[in-house]
Amino acid sequence: MGAGALGGLAAGALGGAAGATGPGAALAGALLAAWMLLVFALRRRLQRRLEGLDPTNPADRREIINSMSSLEFPLSSRLAIEVGLFKTFAIPSISSVLHQ
Repeated sequence: MGAGALGGLAAGALGGAAGATGPGAALAGALLAAWMLLVFALRRRLQRRLEGLDPTNPADRREIINSMSSLEFPLSSRLAIEVGLFKTFAIPSISSVLHQ
């Protein structure tokens, strides 16, 4: 799919059932298509950078983990940390020690 096809799809999706046309819908479609192309290009750049790293090297492993947790799955990483901390501090023995 080219940028023109994406723009047409985006304009149709943003227009809703009313089938909005005009410069506003065209601009919204163009902006959405540009955003999608930018995201695609940035993800490909990250993928190429990560493919060049060696997973057996500790520094490269740290870079891979940081990139994946902060750029690819930020919400999942944050929720995992929050659930882990909540579960840890919800244990009565730990809570009583921390409360003292």
